[in-house]
Amino acid sequence: LFEYYTRPFSRQVLYNRFPLEVKVLSVSDGSEVRSIESLPLADRIPIGRDARRTGGRGHVWRADKPSTLYWVEAQDEGDPKKTVPHRDVAYTLDVGQPGSAKQELVRTEWRLQSLTWGDDEVALVRESEWKTRRVRLLQLNP
Repeated sequence: LFEYYTRPFSRQVLYNRFPLEVKVLSVSDGSEVRSIESLPLADRIPIGRDARRTGGRGHVWRADKPSTLYWVEAQDEGDPKKTVPHRDVAYTLDVGQPGSAKQELVRTEWRLQSLTWGDDEVALVRESEWKTRRVRLLQLNP
């Protein structure tokens, strides 16, 4: 998994808001196996503790399954002040299957903070809401 920032670089935002490319590269020769996502410059993130950039975030390999990625996408355009039924959606993608599409894993009412994998039958999802300081831990059967 290879994430890197691309131009245009800006002096008005922090580096983690620069355009971002997410790709899977071959270990043997470094060639591109699959492009996962291209995120634009995030210069319009709303103000607030639970504010996030639009698009995917936290692209990580699943610990319990080979060649499977997961990540989270905000459903409220990153704005915690918007009223929406679900703040975030977690997706998985089996990169080992050519042409496979992303699969929705779970929707959360608050911001998804972490996903801890057990095996094919159990995962723990931690979500929280800053303004009320509430935290919820869910058990999931992926």
